[in-house]
Order: sequence, then C-alpha cells, then structure tokens
Amino acid sequence: MTKAYAYIRYSRAIQATGDSEHRQLTALELFETSTGTNVVEVVYDKGKSAFRGDNARSGNFKEMLDRMQSGAIRRGDYLVVESIDRITRQRVLDGVELLQGILKKGINIYTTVDKKTYSYNDPSRDFENLLMISLIAKRANEESETKSGRLLSAWKARKAKAENGEVIIKKGKSIPYGLRVEEGKFVIHKEEQEEIKQLFDLLLQFGINTAITKINETSLKKWNNGTLNKIIKHKTVIGCMATHRVEYTADGKAKKILTGFIENYYPNLIESELFYKAIDVMANRKQKNWSGRRTEQDFNIFKHCIFCAECGGKLYYDHRGSRYKGKIYHFLNAIMPEFKSTFAPPTISGLNMF
Repeated sequence: MTKAYAYIRYSRAIQATGDSEHRQLTALELFETSTGTNVVEVVYDKGKSAFRGDNARSGNFKEMLDRMQSGAIRRGDYLVVESIDRITRQRVLDGVELLQGILKKGINIYTTVDKKTYSYNDPSRDFENLLMISLIAKRANEESETKSGRLLSAWKARKAKAENGEVIIKKGKSIPYGLRVEEGKFVIHKEEQEEIKQLFDLLLQFGINTAITKINETSLKKWNNGTLNKIIKHKTVIGCMATHRVEYTADGKAKKILTGFIENYYPNLIESELFYKAIDVMANRKQKNWSGRRTEQDFNIFKHCIFCAECGGKLYYDHRGSRYKGKIYHFLNAIMPEFKSTFAPPTISGLNMF
C-alpha cells in the first residue's frame, strides 16, 4: 500500500508561534482527500535552514533521506511538502541534484501549494519536471540570498550605531551578567559587579576550578569554565562588545568568527588592570612545566629548575637505602614510563646531595 510522508520545515523557531506550521499541516488533509493516500508520518525540522542544505546534512530531513536510501521509505511512496523550497533553497545545481536523487529512488514529490506531483515514472515529463524544479529552486535561492543580504545590511547598521554609542538590544539576545537596561541605557547591577570582581580576585590566588567552586558558594549565577571563558574571550567585563561574522565551510556549515571589539560600549564592571593581570596569571600557571615534585620533607631543592638532558622530562626526587642502617642515598630520576622497555633514564645516584 502506498504511503505518504509529510515534511514540514521552517527556518526560524519563532515561526512556530505563527501561521507557518498550521498552514503546512492543514494542506495535508486536502492531499489525503484528493489522492486517497494516507499521511502515515509527519517529520519536522523546526528552526532549520535549507539555504545551504543544513536540513539535508544534519536535520530530520537527513534521516528521511537515509530511510529512502535504505528502502524504509519505498518506491511509489510520497514525500509531501508545501513547496519545493521546503526541501531546498540551495543553488540551482545543488538543489536539483538533491531533488533528482529523491525522484530516482522512485519517491514521488507532491507539493500542496500547487497540487503538483513530480515523478520519475513518466519519461515524457522529464523536461517539464526538470524545468519546473529548476525555476522554483532558483527563485527560492534568490529569495534566501536577498534575505541574507538584508540581514548583513542590518548587522552593519547595528554595528555602526554601537560604534556611535547607541545601545543596541537585539531581540533574543541576553544582557551581559552584571548589567541591566534602564531607560535605554546600560546600568551596573552592584551585587553582580562585586561578584565578578571577587571571581577575578580569586583567579589571582587559585586555579580556575578552585576559583569557580569558591565563587559558586555564594553566587546566584552558577559559574563554570564555559561562562568564565566567554566573558574573558568577549571582554564584556571591561566594557567591550565583541563583533562577529559568519563564514561557511566547504560543506556549508556555518562558523562564527570573532572579528574585533567595540570598546567602551558597556560600563566597566572591573578594572582593566585586574582583568589582564588575572589572564596573565592563568596563562603562566598553564604554561609552566615545572620539574620535580614536592615531597613531605621537601628535599628536592632542584624543583622548578632541572630537567633530564636525554629525554627532556621532569626530574623527580627519589632515594634508596635503609634508614635502619643509616644509609640513605638521595638522587634525581627521570621517569618516562613510555620508554621503560627501551630506555633507562640516567640517574644521579650514590650522592648524598642534600
């Protein structure tokens, strides 16, 4: 028995509250009535773009394509969509290739907007189908290109306003922690500001994990490595607004690139001196490759300053002998487990160096 599988997609999640989903669902009832074929499954891609083929690479539509390939969706079944642009808004050649791939598997494509069926079963309609698919795919791609251009222009306008000191509040974007917006201006939330300052003070004394644990004992916001890295990378706490651009990889995936900073956009939550000092301290902790470990007696006077000349590894304090007999030999040893079978590290032994 022939089955129909409906695919509903919209590129922005906010469209779920509008007419897009309802419109696409309502049309399915008319399809069932006019064709006598039941829609056995409705597949959604909410907030998924088809402009660069995201839905065909990683969305629920990708799973549909896999099922077509495996035969789970069989020859003669229907893929029901509102229009061709629900499937693809890619460049014409890419979009046509995708659609032809579906048709060649024997899957019929039905578009509810014009009640048209595209099929591979009738060779006499190949040219007509190719022409219609190409025209619709081209129009959809041009619409998306135009929208992309408008979004870029809007972004440039917002950036220019921000550089001129205007407060830009983009819908859906949160205000940085420590700030509020009152009467169109950024104002400092004193308690949160003090908390951020306390966190950076802790970073001067402790490692990142310890500092975060200590600040979370009293913080209303639960800090973690990700939130800390974000405010350091974006420099919001010293008044900067980070600017980005989106680039697309060869396979069409979007990548957000940091392009620079607009200084003095936000009020400073901490002094720049404290911010950069904390960063320097964290960097020094990370980069140090200290040699030698601290023992209970702290015998190793060479810690932090001596390495093995053969392997470049750390030299560790060790000892041999018998305390009972009063003969203890102290020495330094390069411990390299991965070389144990082929390399015996040199030791400074037999010397009571301390």
